[in-house]
Amino acid sequence: MSFNHLHQTVLGLSAVLWTALVAVPSAIMAQGEVLSGFEEFSVAEVMGPSNPTSATVEEYDSVSETWVVTDNMQFSWDAQGRLSQLISTDSDMGGELGSMEGGLQKVALVYNTSGDMTSITISFKEDESDSWADLMRVVGTYNASEQLTEENTEMNMGLLFGGVDQWVTAGRNVHEYTEGKRAKTISYEGSELGGQQLRITEETVYTYDASGNLIEKLTKMDMEVDTLVNSEKYEYTYEADGERASEAYYSWSGSAWIGQEKYLYTKIENVGGGYSNVIVSQVGDGGGWENDTRDSVTYTADKVPTGAIEETWNGSEWVQSGRTSTSLDSEGRLAQFRTDEYADGSYTPVDRMTLAYEQAGIVLHGKGAMQQAQGLRLCVRHNVLTASFMVGVMSPVSLCVRDIKGRRLNSPAVTRTLSAGTHSLDIPLNGMAPGHYVLSLRSAGAVSRAVFSVVE
Repeated sequence: MSFNHLHQTVLGLSAVLWTALVAVPSAIMAQGEVLSGFEEFSVAEVMGPSNPTSATVEEYDSVSETWVVTDNMQFSWDAQGRLSQLISTDSDMGGELGSMEGGLQKVALVYNTSGDMTSITISFKEDESDSWADLMRVVGTYNASEQLTEENTEMNMGLLFGGVDQWVTAGRNVHEYTEGKRAKTISYEGSELGGQQLRITEETVYTYDASGNLIEKLTKMDMEVDTLVNSEKYEYTYEADGERASEAYYSWSGSAWIGQEKYLYTKIENVGGGYSNVIVSQVGDGGGWENDTRDSVTYTADKVPTGAIEETWNGSEWVQSGRTSTSLDSEGRLAQFRTDEYADGSYTPVDRMTLAYEQAGIVLHGKGAMQQAQGLRLCVRHNVLTASFMVGVMSPVSLCVRDIKGRRLNSPAVTRTLSAGTHSLDIPLNGMAPGHYVLSLRSAGAVSRAVFSVVE
């Protein structure tokens, strides 16, 4: 099993969770292409606005007009609010390994003291009465700057062949950096069993503009000729504020790059608050790009997703094909995520996920994470910390950011006199070193605090 194959298996467990917690169409996942599989899993699991303890996934049976449970997922979180374990009853590991059909699948995640994910372990068992059997794992290594430098994919060959545990390296990604930016990734594949050596299967080179934005990712692969040849590349463009404007995927024909798929991103501020992200997907037509699908994702002012409208291009205009809707509980957490198809003027249910929680509290995550404490909600994205909160009566409100040593970083503190209601304030994070920080909200004599992280 290849390194990328393993990551797809790992991500398969979290794909529904990713979509539900972020509540965006799958097209947005294309932005994860700038990351490796190890990091992609990490980002996928920290993007949610809260920490659910379980989720029920259902598909709609149009014949009986009833919802049928297809998966029950259980989540465990460590003291810092990071996902530490995910268990699914809808295991596809049997299909991957042949002899093990059905059963349960578990993904366990381990972090170092800096908060970097150091390992992902996939385990399997046929029923609840069995013990967990570790099948494969990915182990990450970081440099002194906390940059991921190596990912080793290991398989338990002893378990596969009915013997004692015997972990064998089956794949490796080695990342190189220049001036703090990832410059190259070299991937190896094969098996070190019996003294064999892994061989290079692909090499990816990253190119950045003067502002440090990734503008190209080019991958060469070994096509069984013991030499690396062009295979695929991604090109990226950005708005003036640094937001990604487009992403295009090309494949190599042997003599030229052929456009295959392209995404265009537009942010629209909505009247009355909130905003929408419009994602247009295009396909290559041999010489240019042709519209394919369009997804319009809506968010509240504090960046909580509320739904999406899906459309397809019929050659002359956009025609609605489906929708994604979400519902929140009384504490603003995602309670349910549902998709419907649209045809002939009506909607037909497709699937839904219902999330359960134990209690509210501070959620500590990394990039793109929402956090909540005593009505204070934080969102860290694009070098801006957005704090959303409720004010009971008109009063002065003060926001102060301190590092873990208690030193104030935003001096003076952000202070406003606000009326009763829901408000959001932005604090730029430019220049802040990676690490954990505390934001304090003072209003009407009360103090609320929440922790957030800045990552590279």
